[in-house]
Amino acid sequence: MKLKALDTATVLHRVELSSHYDGLTKSGPAWVEAEIKAGGHLNPELVTAVEAVGLSQEIAADERKGMPAPERIEAERAANLDAGNRIIKAHYDYCVVSWSTNIIDAETGSPIDPSWDNFWDLFNANIPDVALWVSGIPKRAAKISDFIRAKDVESEKN
Repeated sequence: MKLKALDTATVLHRVELSSHYDGLTKSGPAWVEAEIKAGGHLNPELVTAVEAVGLSQEIAADERKGMPAPERIEAERAANLDAGNRIIKAHYDYCVVSWSTNIIDAETGSPIDPSWDNFWDLFNANIPDVALWVSGIPKRAAKISDFIRAKDVESEKN
């Protein structure tokens, strides 16, 4: 048996890019937004995915113990980058309900299609405002969870 997942509150997570990027749209300031839901205890799939990243990091760190310093440092840098990327992907999979932008796809002349690949490409497009917006999704998802938890505690007291 499988029960329907309960709906949780969502929050709009939006950034308006600096005026330097206005040329990426047909008109007006460029923006990117996502509707996101809670992380943390309210999102067990996310918790499992993030814990798997942490466990992978611990195993890899143990394997690097005997490496010479230069190789170990480079391997640690690569592992940390990979872990960060996997955490972003987990939050995309389990917290991002939808996303959109008014940034135009140069190939189609239409706003960028809200797919995972385009999300990732936009994150890696050397646009600092977008990179900060994406990296802020885990923090925002945690805040939503914390807020709901505080409301639940408050309700239990009453």
